[in-house]
Amino acid sequence: MRSLPSEDRQELVQALLEIPDMRQALARSRYLAALEQVLGTEIEVVRHKDDRWDVWEIVQACATYPGALWALVSMLEDFHAGSAAMGRLRAVASLLLPEPLLQPPERADLRRVLADVGATVPWADLYHDVAGPIGDPLGPSVPGNVWKAAAGLEDLVTPAGGVPPLIAFVDRLAARVDPPRREELLDWNSRVARRLGVDAAVVHQGADRTVPDRCYLVVEMVPDGMEPDRYLLSAWFERSAQRITLVHKDTPSLAIEVAAGLDELVSVASRFAPDKAPLTVEFILPRRLLSEPVDLWQLGDRSRVGVRYPVVVRSLDRLRNEWALVEWRRRWRLLQQIGDRPAPGAIWWLREPDQLPTALYRARLAALEEVVCVVCERPGPEDSSVVTAALTNGVPVILWPREPVDADTFAATVRGALDHEGLRTLPDLAHRLRRAAEIPNGSARVGRGLTLLWDDPDRLPSGSRRLGPPDAKGDIDE
Repeated sequence: MRSLPSEDRQELVQALLEIPDMRQALARSRYLAALEQVLGTEIEVVRHKDDRWDVWEIVQACATYPGALWALVSMLEDFHAGSAAMGRLRAVASLLLPEPLLQPPERADLRRVLADVGATVPWADLYHDVAGPIGDPLGPSVPGNVWKAAAGLEDLVTPAGGVPPLIAFVDRLAARVDPPRREELLDWNSRVARRLGVDAAVVHQGADRTVPDRCYLVVEMVPDGMEPDRYLLSAWFERSAQRITLVHKDTPSLAIEVAAGLDELVSVASRFAPDKAPLTVEFILPRRLLSEPVDLWQLGDRSRVGVRYPVVVRSLDRLRNEWALVEWRRRWRLLQQIGDRPAPGAIWWLREPDQLPTALYRARLAALEEVVCVVCERPGPEDSSVVTAALTNGVPVILWPREPVDADTFAATVRGALDHEGLRTLPDLAHRLRRAAEIPNGSARVGRGLTLLWDDPDRLPSGSRRLGPPDAKGDIDE
């Protein structure tokens, strides 16, 4: 349902043209005809005599149909398996194209079942409920066509440990239709959920399902006393009262060296996590590293850690600051009491952060006793006075973009999501926004360069290294 960026399309076109059949117009037409049969729909392509332009248009057209490009790759593999060109095409496709959620027969079957549903069932509310603020808006071509909405949901990512949005949508839709159609939808959902390894009971329970205990990979970076640009690294796996040390280095490392070793830490932590228990990667960082783009650090498969897992940062300085602990815990308790309810008074929105000295922001936050979250709608400097004031005043949650972003779009997206899901889901929301930003020409670009400080005072690391006593005023600053 999304188009590919130009540079990605060029790489895919080049890989396709290395396949002999794709350099012949007649063969391309036959593959397109076969592809339309598999997908159960006509693919609208503007054809060209020039081979490269024709393949370019085929790729562009297929990118707008869920699973079409992967289906084309599979067809080519049936005839060219084992060739070097086919190996390169599969490698390029694996890098640039997300694996489709559905297999072609499953997609065709769902389209058949949904053919006469849209006109009789008020499904738009169900779509918005499942898609939330990061789903595509229902434009003029969509009302009355439930299949297009379902196809759009296939593109949305699955929350950690959760149910694919399309599966949740079909489950809710089944409750609204007549009995014969309901059985078909439930049977389809059951078969697809079973193949995907999703518990059918969890699907049916919907939003009331029990979520397994969250697991954490905690990565702590303590500045070295002799070389301030190097860090003493500790990392551990944590779940409830369980803690397993993964590394505790006495030799300082550069940040780039910590990033290079992250893949191994994630791999080990994933093995400790029980099946379907969501894993969060948590970085405990000194003040000057809080805006470090740790969510962009790459794993072994070249994916970004913040796309694969929820990623949050915590303040190392506040963990050793006794002056902040009482107020920090008080505000955290308020956050827990809010739960999933909308709480506009609990969030301080700043359109133009860092316009005032830290002391004035501290005074303002001291007066805003109900605030548990500060959201900066524009990026600030690394030594942001707002972030410093929020840390010192015990605010447990801070969200800010590291890169320039349209403030209206940022505010509307985040406000809509928080109204829809509540503050306690913010780590998972930030994860979904980061993943949505990876989709070519996706609508939720605010997820790119997003930092979330999520600091739980009830999870204070024990036995980890500390920098020393706080200063006399309790300031959390450089």
